[in-house]
Amino acid sequence: MRLFIVLFLSLLTFPLAATEDPKPEPGKRFTIAFPELGEASHGGVVRMEAYIPEDYVPGRPFPLLTWFGGGYGDHNPDPAISITGNKGFVCVGLSYRKGIDPMEKGFEESVGGLWSTPWWVFRTMLERLERIVPNIDAKRRICSGFSSGGAAVCYLIGYKDPGFCDYYAGFMPGGAGWDMGGLSRLKGRPMLIFMGDQDSRIGGYRMLNDAGKAAGVDIHFLEMKGVGHDTPARHQLEIRQWMVDQVLRRGHAQQVAALPGLGRAGKWPQVAELTQDLLRYAEPGSPTALAASEWLGKSQAFCVETMRTQLAKRNPADMRRVLKDWPDWPQTAELRAACDQSGSVECTKLLSGTPDREALRRFLRDWSGFPCRQAAQQHWDQLATQDGDKLKPGSGTSRLADLERFVKRWEQGAAVEKAQAEILAIRTELGNKDVEAARSIKDVVARLTRLNVLAAREKIPLPALVEARETAAAELIGQVRRMPDQSQHRKAYAEIARMAEGTKSGAEAAKLAQ
Repeated sequence: MRLFIVLFLSLLTFPLAATEDPKPEPGKRFTIAFPELGEASHGGVVRMEAYIPEDYVPGRPFPLLTWFGGGYGDHNPDPAISITGNKGFVCVGLSYRKGIDPMEKGFEESVGGLWSTPWWVFRTMLERLERIVPNIDAKRRICSGFSSGGAAVCYLIGYKDPGFCDYYAGFMPGGAGWDMGGLSRLKGRPMLIFMGDQDSRIGGYRMLNDAGKAAGVDIHFLEMKGVGHDTPARHQLEIRQWMVDQVLRRGHAQQVAALPGLGRAGKWPQVAELTQDLLRYAEPGSPTALAASEWLGKSQAFCVETMRTQLAKRNPADMRRVLKDWPDWPQTAELRAACDQSGSVECTKLLSGTPDREALRRFLRDWSGFPCRQAAQQHWDQLATQDGDKLKPGSGTSRLADLERFVKRWEQGAAVEKAQAEILAIRTELGNKDVEAARSIKDVVARLTRLNVLAAREKIPLPALVEARETAAAELIGQVRRMPDQSQHRKAYAEIARMAEGTKSGAEAAKLAQ
């Protein structure tokens, strides 16, 4: 079964149908289907549904609450929205992928349950979400779920890929699950487990609480009195407050204590960034908010004085450096205009001659984000278009390689965007062909896996087993050879050799894998 996973890993970045990303709007939802990720446990294809909070402001960082559903799971973020109260958090629900079961029945349940979806499936959906909502606060992402969703969180904490634990800053399994390993990966980040004391699974959570403490986890156990397999509204308020206190405001005391030292060291841009982060989540009027406001005022005063000094000197390189330290501050508007004026003079001088590609590249890099680079960008696009017209027409992998070299050479601009669109179209076409081949491969892998299991149980005579395994392995080799994407062929052949060990085709696959 690992073969099927290996073959599909390279396809996950090739969408089978290009769709335009929705625009996040306050108080609205959007749903995105991922047919390339397969069938969902609750039916249909794998999906995610995201909710944008009522108080959403583009550009302002917002924490994320990911929800894993109960039972067969679904992509409904309503339980997360109920906890957050429609405000303050981007909420997303993610489908479970239906288990790819070579034994047709029972296998997925035996290794964990319907919720045992690999992390890379969820990560693919979350990457799309962060592209649509780029201001998700990467330091304040929380995952939660109830019943099967709680088990999913526990499973992913112990999953072989530690990326799940690295991605989230807070973990909140509820209603089901147990210690599936990986607790030490949480590296001091907080964990809340919640379950009713009348739930039949309560013993498992008490053991999970003990295991978390033994592993050094900052674990909190909300044992809801008189509650069965449910999370009443009154306890949802407790859960939300825990998220605010333990994740959103985590480390505030240490951050406030660091401000005087940063100020003495003259690191005022860091002071400004830190105080803005503190004020974003601190309780208004609290000691934390008051201290942050005081130091923010000091950093603003320093910013104003720095802008005055740079306006007097008018050194382009120094002005760009200072503006990079103080991005998007209102106090920098006058200096930014003066800096752009200097850049316009430099651009005119550059284009009065015949600039080469490297000179243009340096100018565009140095003046990134400034209007003065527009004329240089137009000249760059003209050169890139002329170079692109020299590419040999064609299709398939040879055209793909030419386009990828062109994009690497020119990096950005209208001609590069056009090439990237063609690259996506070619990859989509090749990906569709690979998917069709992989579907056939899946059937053969299932047959070969079943034969190996039967052999271990000695349910069929050895001669018949050898012949059947030989046929299946030979068919797999042929299927892999026909796949257009050759980047994973060696791994696939190595997997065939492992699964068909002792057969002639297995030996052939081992040679092909070298």
